[in-house]
Amino acid sequence: MTQTPKIVHSPAVLTIAGSDSSGGAGIQADLKTFCAYGCYGTSVITALTAQNTTGVEDVHPTPPSFIEKQLPLVDAVDSATWYTHLGIQTAEPIGKGHGPLNHLHSTTEILIPKPTKHDPYPFTRYLIQSTASAWKAYVEHDFVKQLGKATLPRSAFLHFIIQDYHYLKYYARAYGLLAAKSSTFPEIESATQTVLNILREINTHKSFCLSFGITQEELELTPETAATTAYGAYLLDTGLQGDSTKLLMGLLACLLGYGEVGLWLKKEAAKEGSWVVLENNPYKRWMDVYSGEHYQQAVKLGLDVIEARAQADPPSSLRLEEWRTVWERCTLLEKGFWDSAMANA
Repeated sequence: MTQTPKIVHSPAVLTIAGSDSSGGAGIQADLKTFCAYGCYGTSVITALTAQNTTGVEDVHPTPPSFIEKQLPLVDAVDSATWYTHLGIQTAEPIGKGHGPLNHLHSTTEILIPKPTKHDPYPFTRYLIQSTASAWKAYVEHDFVKQLGKATLPRSAFLHFIIQDYHYLKYYARAYGLLAAKSSTFPEIESATQTVLNILREINTHKSFCLSFGITQEELELTPETAATTAYGAYLLDTGLQGDSTKLLMGLLACLLGYGEVGLWLKKEAAKEGSWVVLENNPYKRWMDVYSGEHYQQAVKLGLDVIEARAQADPPSSLRLEEWRTVWERCTLLEKGFWDSAMANA
């Protein structure tokens, strides 16, 4: 069913101020603020300045008569907009549909193809294929293989689940940042719900640790390793410096990677004469969690989110490379997380 697109009207806001060549104040700062709040900014300049954060070097005042000329011209833009709008509304209904046409469509570089029935996740496929060696080293790590064979040293697994407890704190905080950077209620709700899910799952994680003899006190008192701190700090730094989509690249590398590991072990276990051991495997519960319906549904939602973002705001080649770099870095940090566990076996 075809849906009528929602038309969003941006309020026009006028600033009457001097300029700031450093961009930190004056009309430059005002226009940035207008843009951040979804407004259409207009300006009347009262003075030109040569300044930065250390001081004002010079000021060139705008003559009052010139200021007077600017004001009606800004109003003229508004009048012209309404004139054009009225003309469209009252014109003969020659055409119809969801115009206006994008006459530059043929010159626009399409870097990510649209999802299809046979390729529902083209953006995710690009991310994985463009970081193939790092991705394979992550999802087919020796830690994972030994876990599946039930030969993973107990000390390595204990190290891992303790550090994973510390990592989840960073993970929850990063989703809190994602909520703060989101601009729609559904996006805010999704990020907030993930934080709540993590907080609820912490109790499950604690009971899982307890089944391996790790007490609450031991969880809290065991310090973070360098690998844990590096990974968590990178996530938070990405969230503070980049936009919400850039942060999603890092968060989903974790979500999708563990989902891939769970499905890979489950698939291998189903083969005749499989190297994956299920019977009496002390780590079977861990495998069941990440191959289970609940976690795989979370993976599906994550895939849908990342694909929708890429289609709604198609990236330039530069921005796409920034996204890919974050994805690859977090993939390598995930590998480093398991490297650390193996080193402490």
